[in-house]
Amino acid sequence: MSRCLNSKPGNNFFLSVRNFFLFRVYSDGIHPIKSETIDDLTGIKVNESRLNELIIKYLNQTATAEELKELHTWLLAHPSFQLEMQLLEDYWQTDSLKNADLDQGYARLQEKIHQSERRSRSVSQAGNHASPFHEIRYLLLHPMKWVAAFLLLLLMAGGMYKFWRTHHNTDNQPPKSWEIVYDQPGMKSRLILPDSTEVWLNGDTRLYYSRQFGRETREVWLSGEAYFKVKHDPSKAFIIHTTKMNIRVLGTEFNVKCYPDDPLYETSLINGAILVTLKDRPEDRIILKPKEKLVIFNDQVLLQKHEGSQPVPPTLAEKPSSKLWVTDIHYFSSQDSVLIETGWIEGKLVFRDENFSELAKRFERWYGYHFRFMDDSVKQYHFTGIFEHETLEQALKALQIAEKFHFQIQNQDSTVVIY
Repeated sequence: MSRCLNSKPGNNFFLSVRNFFLFRVYSDGIHPIKSETIDDLTGIKVNESRLNELIIKYLNQTATAEELKELHTWLLAHPSFQLEMQLLEDYWQTDSLKNADLDQGYARLQEKIHQSERRSRSVSQAGNHASPFHEIRYLLLHPMKWVAAFLLLLLMAGGMYKFWRTHHNTDNQPPKSWEIVYDQPGMKSRLILPDSTEVWLNGDTRLYYSRQFGRETREVWLSGEAYFKVKHDPSKAFIIHTTKMNIRVLGTEFNVKCYPDDPLYETSLINGAILVTLKDRPEDRIILKPKEKLVIFNDQVLLQKHEGSQPVPPTLAEKPSSKLWVTDIHYFSSQDSVLIETGWIEGKLVFRDENFSELAKRFERWYGYHFRFMDDSVKQYHFTGIFEHETLEQALKALQIAEKFHFQIQNQDSTVVIY
């Protein structure tokens, strides 16, 4: 959709944001970015006004072939920026910007920056070197690049919230017309989607996708666990919908675990970049870095950094929603190359300090047998290990070495009784 630059509502405001609110967040607070800086990745001098001009021309479809090549070269040098660029482009192509109160958003962002600077100074004066802005990327998409600031302004004005709600599936069920691929418990499979994206499905997993997949959009709906190797396509973001969250990528590798009866939902990023929004909090976004994992724990009311001491961003902490945290993905041991989160795609059932109740669910999906406990105290036993080629009986006997319990395998109805 082509839009005239001069007639675009709020365009001068957009330029003022680019010119006056270029800043980054460091551990000691907010610092402005000079209008002309040395690019950290390429070592090339970057003129901010030139970059501004290229992006606006691109959005208005008035850029020449040489200008498109110049912008494309810069984006190739900044692959993590492509996701944010895609978000901005999607938003630009809607009418939401026309209805956004940009002046109000500008004033609110200005006040937020001033508040941040005052808080940073007060923390510094108190001698506390752990700045509250260290984890501010939860709130601002990414370490406050100019697009993050612009998107935040739109978010404050209410336009982005409306855009996200309107253009992304917020239902807890996929459309009935979508195709379904189902892996029964005890099965694992690999499939290739029409765009050449590879997907590995764990046991008891359902993947839904449209018959029109790849023509205009790339969207799937997942219940269970899947590993995605998404084919890079800067013109079409890849979106995974689940009951608790939406995950948006351009091209990357990551694992999603979202079984409806599990207490924890997980998204583990191997490489690339992904953006996650929550169904009950769609106006807030979380961008994961490689080797990070987002964990969501049902419907509690707190956001925390796992094993961290950074304060919770107040705009998130005040909202009743899911308890969640971000942590690193884990290797089974310091001497092992097996990742706990993705070992299953290598045919390895990996678990560490997992109680028997939750481990039994994984056994059910791995071996296709239903577990029934006759003694609730046994559910609290904890186990650590890796199973690869073991049969169900061999695996249970191995667990008996660590803890005392009995089992009976009933093949006629595929049930395991634990007592």
